[in-house]
Amino acid sequence: MLETENREERKFGVRTVLSSQYFRDMPEALRQSANNVFMVGVDPEDRRLLKERFKVPDVTLERFERMGSGASADGSGVPFLGIFRIKGGSTIAHIMKNTVGPEELWGHNTTPEDMSLRRTLAKAVGEDTARRILARFFPNGSAVKVIEHRRRTAGETGGESVIQSLSNELIDKQGYDL
Repeated sequence: MLETENREERKFGVRTVLSSQYFRDMPEALRQSANNVFMVGVDPEDRRLLKERFKVPDVTLERFERMGSGASADGSGVPFLGIFRIKGGSTIAHIMKNTVGPEELWGHNTTPEDMSLRRTLAKAVGEDTARRILARFFPNGSAVKVIEHRRRTAGETGGESVIQSLSNELIDKQGYDL
């Protein structure tokens, strides 16, 4: 049914968009008619299918696999593989990054130290303002290195006073009078 709908929709300029964890989950007829594929990870079975269907070179797949999954440590974004079938039947495969701004990086950061700092700031100034402050001073989406350095120099193990101190310092730099 879905395969027939996909062929019929194309006649009217409508494209089917499907999402799945694996390329192999798509029915063969849909894989054959796919013009664009976006992937955040490639497992061995999908790798074989991508090579057969789109002629994606090994070097591209190997480089993409070496990048790992999830956000890059430098805050530059999340890598994904975009594969595009162009006129004449050839394909282009590009490794790209879905970049996000520093406030969004802070909103999604789940490192315990960063979450603690974000929560501490949010209690004082609210969630949105906390993310704006953190984004201004730590645009890569993390303050872990600063927190770890301050813990080492203070000889502290728990770290809550370092986090509270850093939170207060960031609030003071913004000119807030709490």
